[in-house]
Amino acid sequence: MTARLHPSVAKSAMEKAGWKPLTPYTNSHSPWKSKHIVCGKTSKPRLVHIKSGRTACPYCAMKSRAEKQRLNPEIPFNTFKKANLEPLEPYKNTGHRWLSKCLKCGKRVRPTYDHVKARGAGCNYCAKKKSGVSQRIPEEVAIAIMESKGLIPLEPYKGLAHKWKAICKVCKKQSSPQLAHVKHRGGKCRFCAKNKQLSKREWSTRLKEKMQP
Repeated sequence: MTARLHPSVAKSAMEKAGWKPLTPYTNSHSPWKSKHIVCGKTSKPRLVHIKSGRTACPYCAMKSRAEKQRLNPEIPFNTFKKANLEPLEPYKNTGHRWLSKCLKCGKRVRPTYDHVKARGAGCNYCAKKKSGVSQRIPEEVAIAIMESKGLIPLEPYKGLAHKWKAICKVCKKQSSPQLAHVKHRGGKCRFCAKNKQLSKREWSTRLKEKMQP
């Protein structure tokens, strides 16, 4: 059986390893509440571990690992630059929402480095605009839809939600319906729709007559 160390010897060993004991010594295998002299944090190292060379403070060890894993600031700056983003504050970490200016639209955004690295972009405004353009109906298709509903466009197509000046083939009156309404609500100009004396069958017949050469 190993002889028990004298408390003063045990304390001296702890202090030599950078620890200041805060409670009386019991034995070398029990956790010993102590303060790490370097960082001031409190922990419970075992004297047997201290004597074997395991003197590291868990808090200091965690900080050291984080510093080693921390990116060189030039890397995230270059990543943001490639994504047309100009950081407006110092870099902190990969998960920090980094205040930046979009060099395309000029708006301020807060993407994380992880987000920009994974997607190659970080401006939500530009992303939404790009998505809208990709989903836009081609102008020739839009014109075909209008004409199939008896409406002749009088100006270029701007988008589903934009008012589109057109003339009715039946009543020859002008209106400005949205293509979204024309497409999903069956068409027909608002003047013809309000004419209660004109039935759907009559309206269809008159439309066909007008469309014939």
